[in-house]
Amino acid sequence: MKRKLFTLAVICTALFFTGCGDVSYVDSESVDQNSILQCYSIGYDAQTQMLSCEATFRVDNMSGSRVRLTGSSSVNCDKEAMTFENGCYFLGKDCPKEPGKVTFNYVNNDGRKFVNAFKFKSIDTKSESITLTQGTANTLTFQGKKANEYDRFYLVMKRDGQEDVEIEASEADGNELTFAADDLSSLAKGTFDAQLVRRTEGTNVKAADRGGFWNAEYASVLKKVTIK
Repeated sequence: MKRKLFTLAVICTALFFTGCGDVSYVDSESVDQNSILQCYSIGYDAQTQMLSCEATFRVDNMSGSRVRLTGSSSVNCDKEAMTFENGCYFLGKDCPKEPGKVTFNYVNNDGRKFVNAFKFKSIDTKSESITLTQGTANTLTFQGKKANEYDRFYLVMKRDGQEDVEIEASEADGNELTFAADDLSSLAKGTFDAQLVRRTEGTNVKAADRGGFWNAEYASVLKKVTIK
């Protein structure tokens, strides 16, 4: 499967990886309940064993106002309360055991209940070390469910005192990832700590008229990556 750029992928990335920031919002009691768009994000870091979950509600579409659930409306994650901050609902916790799925329960002001469960797709390698060679395409075999068109894969390089560098796999076929030669050209040679990251997204959300989006991210334990 060759790498594809989806409109959905761009939308979800903008929503789920920029944070909420200091934003305004409206109360759900003042909104037509059928116009509320549901957006969910889950992330698991196998290195830190941290689970993070986010629920965001908007009016009409992705650029619409954020919604604070008021009155009889509510949302929880795996039956735990979520914290509302700057237009988003959050839940973060230690999770030594890798979660198979995460379930959100949303009740709107009309009393309608929407239960959405999203599964993680893990990623790992047999070896704790990875060697990549500049100037050529590199193929990496991973452990986990085979890739499909809704998955995107990254190698996230950690550099002391600097921002992480994300390298997206140019192709994903079965359990093999290909990193193009050009993708490695900007990296210095040497050995780095890195994580393999798998992101999955979709629109199959149980919701009212406006539907919804979801995104799941799984980051592997740290690997030693040598660039030659």
